[in-house]
Amino acid sequence: QCVSSAGAVYRLVIGFDDDGTPNATYNWPAGDRFATEKWVEGDFEPLHFRRADVDAAAAERNSIEP
Repeated sequence: QCVSSAGAVYRLVIGFDDDGTPNATYNWPAGDRFATEKWVEGDFEPLHFRRADVDAAAAERNSIEP
């Protein structure tokens, strides 16, 4: 029997698409009930690398001007 009481909570799966673009999905319990449920169920979210995907997934945009 193997028992563990500690381990990594951040899960990241990475690779590359056929055109060489990075492809990654992640999962971690961010502290609220809904994120913890997603973590337990193994529900991964994509990291966005293509501009169109980043723009489509953006919740807001901030700019810092000098």
